[in-house]
Amino acid sequence: MATKKKPAAAVKLVDINSAGATELKTLPGIGDTEAARIIANRPYLTKTELASKNVLPLGPFVSVRSRVVAMQPLPAVARR
Repeated sequence: MATKKKPAAAVKLVDINSAGATELKTLPGIGDTEAARIIANRPYLTKTELASKNVLPLGPFVSVRSRVVAMQPLPAVARR
């Protein structure tokens, strides 16, 4: 008889373009300083810009890359 595995818990993705400091600090390795730098360097086209723009060192970026997204705002026409 095969054992059933529980499905993995869904990870809530954090949008680095809109999240507040409190939400950003829920990410591993992100404290007050890192959250402030993420906010100060917005907007991001992709999450990899956290590393390429030196917003986060490589280690913290690797820790959060699977938990963040860089959503783009909808064009004004699409909002209607």
